Amino acid sequence: MVARRLRTFLSEALHCFALFIYHTIKFLWHKGKRDGRNRLPAIRDRILTYSGTQIAALIREKRITSEEVVKVFIARIREVNPIINAVVSERFELALEEARRADELVRTSTPSQIAKEKPLLGVPITTKESNSVEGQCGDVGSMIHKGEKCPQDAVCIRMLRSAGGIPLCATNVPELAFWFETSNHTHGRTNNPYDVNRTCGGSSGGEGALVAAAGSVIGIGTDVCGSIRIPSAWCGLFGHKPSPEVVDIQGIRPDPGHKVGQYVCIGPMVRYAEDLSTVLKHLSKNPSKLQLDIPVDISKLNVFYADEEGAAYISSVRSDMRYSVRRVVSYLAATHGCDIQEMSTELFRDGFSFFMASLERDGVAPMRFMFKLPPKGINPKRELSLKAAGLSYHTLAAIRMSWIDKRYRKKRYEQRRRDDLSRLDDLETYLNSMLGDNGVLIFPGMLSAAPFHHASQIHPRGFLGLTAPFSVMKMPVTICPIGLNDEGIPLSVAIVARRSHDRLTIAVAQALEKGFGGWRPPCPIDILDDEDEAM
Repeated sequence: MVARRLRTFLSEALHCFALFIYHTIKFLWHKGKRDGRNRLPAIRDRILTYSGTQIAALIREKRITSEEVVKVFIARIREVNPIINAVVSERFELALEEARRADELVRTSTPSQIAKEKPLLGVPITTKESNSVEGQCGDVGSMIHKGEKCPQDAVCIRMLRSAGGIPLCATNVPELAFWFETSNHTHGRTNNPYDVNRTCGGSSGGEGALVAAAGSVIGIGTDVCGSIRIPSAWCGLFGHKPSPEVVDIQGIRPDPGHKVGQYVCIGPMVRYAEDLSTVLKHLSKNPSKLQLDIPVDISKLNVFYADEEGAAYISSVRSDMRYSVRRVVSYLAATHGCDIQEMSTELFRDGFSFFMASLERDGVAPMRFMFKLPPKGINPKRELSLKAAGLSYHTLAAIRMSWIDKRYRKKRYEQRRRDDLSRLDDLETYLNSMLGDNGVLIFPGMLSAAPFHHASQIHPRGFLGLTAPFSVMKMPVTICPIGLNDEGIPLSVAIVARRSHDRLTIAVAQALEKGFGGWRPPCPIDILDDEDEAM
């Protein structure tokens, strides 16, 4: 009996010892494998939560490789895109090849040399489809152009490539990028990552959704009447519409021509405020003109605010958006001692008409010719009938925009157009005088947090009325997220300054990120352990 018990005890002890040896060897083998990659596992596991500026520094300091970073973001895109439907074409294999070349350059160069010559070396970037990327989809959500590919990179993409950026994919837009909801007949509808039943905005909506879902670290959008600002506000991002003509717009689709081109801006959409100035410097034709490296003393800024759009009777701005503005100015006053003044908003009333009047004044062709070639263009009434019968290949948004534009241009509205232009001149004079060289205006980022799909069709003038005036006045605007509402949807404010004073709005956004936390993930962001094997 004693012998049998002793044999049983020795057998179990030997089994436990064998398991201990096995797991020790396995642990040491995995540790050696990870150490052999010349990186810190903790860095790789958190790479989705780093800014583009931080990732660039980690790559050139050899703490992580560009190939690893690109693989992480490719995996994230594949994880989230079936839910949000943001990507219309990808170049993952080419991106991995470019990442390996970047890693080779890192091995043969010093960190200081890379920081000077290619400060974004190895950092993945994404862009809305209308910014051409060679070989990528170029139909811009239009059935007329379905299947077209971009023959070469747009200038803005070439500039980011020259700084070391690696394009991963192109993202969805409305039909020909002319609406502020992202849905079309070629690639479908893009959803907001905070609630798939809500819109992500537009026209840079696919980009906004992908960046907010941590599928990208640096996104590039375009803005004519709010196309960066609206999706940034509704997806909880930092988005910057620069002063016009700061960034070369050659190569965007469709070609806007000179008359509309004067209002077109290309700018960054990012999760972290420090990336705004980093990206803008490498997009800009003349970075020294913006003086982005000169520090801004927030305490010496004159801060003006308005929490509504100047409605004659009842404001359309939701109470949580108005409260957001007041929270921000209270924070700036308490933390930085800024001089705070409330601004009269009467001149902002019906701001979208300012934009329409400016297009007509400048001789811009009617919008119906953008969706269908001359001499006839879209006939909105006919297309609406075809749409009801399921026979139109244009979206309801394209038909709606064509109808609004055609109606506004009628001769009987000639006096109204003159009045709108007069009010626009008064507003521009008032704002430039008020802001001066050291002032910013805090404004609601949008009428409300992201609405449900198709809700924008109800009140398009109201939504665009908050963005359009700053487009035609050619003022820089930065959207800054400041938290989530009770439904878990992002809230935001817009920060406005005089033309060429982009550094002021970006500096305020950086200050507000510290106070309000900036971007909030729409869901937990984890890297699965089994992905180590795929690396």
